Amino acid sequence: ALTAKGSGDVAFVGVKKGETVKAGTLLVQIDTTDAVRAVRDARTNLETALLSLEKIRKGPTAAALMQAEHAVLSAQETLNDLRAPANDADLLQARNAVTSAKESITKAEREAVVSREEAYSAVIDGHRDLSDVVQGLRDALTGNDLESGRENSVVLQNMVFTNDRERIAQLNRTAEQAIVTGYAAFDAYADAVAAAGRTTDSAVIEALIDGAVAAAKDLTDAVRAEDAVVHAVDEALVRVSLPVPAGIAKLENDLAALTADADGAQSSLLSRQTALRNAQLSMDAAERSLAERQAALDKLTAGSDATQVASAERRLTEAEQSLADLKAGPDALELRSQELTVRARRDALSD
Repeated sequence: ALTAKGSGDVAFVGVKKGETVKAGTLLVQIDTTDAVRAVRDARTNLETALLSLEKIRKGPTAAALMQAEHAVLSAQETLNDLRAPANDADLLQARNAVTSAKESITKAEREAVVSREEAYSAVIDGHRDLSDVVQGLRDALTGNDLESGRENSVVLQNMVFTNDRERIAQLNRTAEQAIVTGYAAFDAYADAVAAAGRTTDSAVIEALIDGAVAAAKDLTDAVRAEDAVVHAVDEALVRVSLPVPAGIAKLENDLAALTADADGAQSSLLSRQTALRNAQLSMDAAERSLAERQAALDKLTAGSDATQVASAERRLTEAEQSLADLKAGPDALELRSQELTVRARRDALSD
């Protein structure tokens, strides 16, 4: 019977069954990949154990001792600071910080009041300006500038140009929807203004100016959409060499003026909306600052609590023990344990 010293997969068989062999003939070869890897790992483990043993025998480095000493000093300083009462300078500085924060709140409150008043005025002015835009748009749609006895919007919808029919029809549909949306937004805005009356409530004013901005935007879009229809009809007439009614130019001028008015109203409202939001942000920041500074003053006045002191004492004890362990050098049991580890890994490599 044949017995191999190691285990593994058979990589090569040098003879056949029943074949006569001579002494020294290679009969079977086992794949050594796993064995080589095992030897390499055993060497690595032994080298690691030897390095650890050498480190234990040498004891702590100067850098390690210095770091441990610094940890003790830092822990002691922290504990001393916690045990010491707040000094007059720190208390004065904390009280001044609270006073300053209160003054900031007073200033922010005054600015918020002014901002709300200006926002409400913008809401009222915007209602007037947008009312004029709505009326101007209705006049442009229902006027008889293009054909006597027929509304401009009807005439524009029935001007048919072979090459531009679908494009103009789509522009008309877009304008109709934009106008419905614009009127609805303005009506909601007007109803909210009437329901609110004269108010200084910040939430109500914020809602009013948000509605005003939305209405201004939607009305601007509506006017631009109708203007796009009129321009498209104008261009189509010129393209097919048909006379352009004088009413087209009037409509274009009227809609351009309405666009400028709607843009102006929207810009003014946006400005007041931004100012109102910034005033609220300033108020929120001032209140947070006061809360933080008051908490800091309260903490100084009350001193450190028992939990903080106990935690600092524990950290100091741990730091002192770590330093003492380093100065004492390697523990005999630790040294013996590492020596046994080295011996075991030498044996593993020999096997």
